[in-house]
Amino acid sequence: MPLCSELILLLFFGYAQVVAGPVRGPGGNFYEIIFFPSAADAVKWTKAEALAEERTSVVGAASAHLATITSSEEDVLIEKLRHQVLTAAGLDPHAGNAPPFWVGGFQPNGQSSPSSNWQWVNGGGVVNGIANYTNWRRGEPNDWPDTGVESNQENHLVIGLGGRFTWADMTGNRQGYVVEYEMEPVSEPVQGGWGPSGNFYRVVVPGYNMTWEEAARDAWKYDRFVRGRLPHLATIGSEQEGKYIETLRQGSGIGWENGLWLGGYQRPGQESSSHGWRWVHDEGVVGGTVGGLGYSNWNTGEPNDWPSAEENGGEDYLGLRAGSSLWNDISTPQSGYVAEFEEEPAREREF
Repeated sequence: MPLCSELILLLFFGYAQVVAGPVRGPGGNFYEIIFFPSAADAVKWTKAEALAEERTSVVGAASAHLATITSSEEDVLIEKLRHQVLTAAGLDPHAGNAPPFWVGGFQPNGQSSPSSNWQWVNGGGVVNGIANYTNWRRGEPNDWPDTGVESNQENHLVIGLGGRFTWADMTGNRQGYVVEYEMEPVSEPVQGGWGPSGNFYRVVVPGYNMTWEEAARDAWKYDRFVRGRLPHLATIGSEQEGKYIETLRQGSGIGWENGLWLGGYQRPGQESSSHGWRWVHDEGVVGGTVGGLGYSNWNTGEPNDWPSAEENGGEDYLGLRAGSSLWNDISTPQSGYVAEFEEEPAREREF
């Protein structure tokens, strides 16, 4: 998934949806809005929370849940997503009949008043209890229509009621919800710098061996270190890039036994060990393989899908040979990876 907002119509978990996001928020978590254009697909808050939790794998997050909003920065980001998703669906986000969206605030039953004991999901604490931030619409929460009296009717939190940048308590079915993706802590970098392509690179060794998939997820979360740039496992398209990365590897002080993952992978079901190799980030065919005409630095006899020269699904990922700048196809966990940070085009729309 891209790190900047995408607006798409798709079928997911049986619902036709328009999706805005995911985008990274100020605290490092990602946010996404799911909108159901058909009122027939509207869901209750409890269903929205269950659907949000099912989306954990969308960005490789540690967990996903309805969004908790504990700062104005988070709130503004989510409001921008609300504008984007409704505009993409052909609706006016300012209109009084603009659909509101569920977020992760709720009130347990049996409270003394409509404003008592509001909580955030996922152990997020008391609403208005973190950094003292709140954005309730005037007169909310009110447990409408029994205004001012707690009647267990409106016990869940929405944003955007009446097309406004505010919160309200509601009940019933709503046409969308806001997801927050909790991200795992990322590994600390070892060595980094600006390469000849104008991109930024880091050598990362987390202190434990990791699979290629784990490295790809870790790298993808790394743009908190290089703000505004899109991170991924490094792709090497020139000899200059390769030499620069080797300089970083040597300068990092990691041992000769440490292999590092790069952003190359082999698609499944290939006819030989040299077919179907691609770079991540849609950067084309890996050089030195079938169809790859660009730079390559494979070790002699690689890729070979060891121990068999035929494609058997054994070694499907590209890494730097331990203690070397040469490329190998590898299957076993490695000591770390090289991350690359592309400049991300500004596509954020003001509201």
